Amino acid sequence: MSTAAGPAFAAVGALLITAGFAGPAGANWARRRRDYRALRPLWDLVYRADRRLALEAPPARWTERLALRDLEWRTTRRGLEIRDGQLTLRPWVDPAVVAGSARIAERAGLDDPERAALVVAAALRSAVAALDAGRPPRPREEQAVLPGLDADPAEERAHLVRVSRGLDGPLIAEALAAAGPA
Repeated sequence: MSTAAGPAFAAVGALLITAGFAGPAGANWARRRRDYRALRPLWDLVYRADRRLALEAPPARWTERLALRDLEWRTTRRGLEIRDGQLTLRPWVDPAVVAGSARIAERAGLDDPERAALVVAAALRSAVAALDAGRPPRPREEQAVLPGLDADPAEERAHLVRVSRGLDGPLIAEALAAAGPA
């Protein structure tokens, strides 16, 4: 009996161990994929402002849905390109939009991470609009400092995902409308 039951129990044990490792690995992969896809709107915004920021042209949306490999590298690269775009757009950020969006976030009762994301999203949208309108860049001493630039690497991706998800929210529209033309 031990020659029949022993291999069966070993096989079941191997399956349980494999399933135990596969669960967290699958959850980690799903989180990376979710973050990679969530960063696309923000990446599109900064790429539209300066196409030199990206290593390559953006993939088609349907091709991006098929991205299954190298998600950590792709997501990290996308985050770095977004940060470069944020620094590139900084001279066009309107300090009135930053102050107004901070007031709107406070009035809405947002917590600190959501407040920072709202301010950055509104600032970047206003900066791209100012750049598209041909406005000259602000001098260095008049440039607004955006929250989140000094975020820890562990928090940076979560911050950028929050910014990306909030780009088209009603509070952003309210902040941009309150500031008026920059």
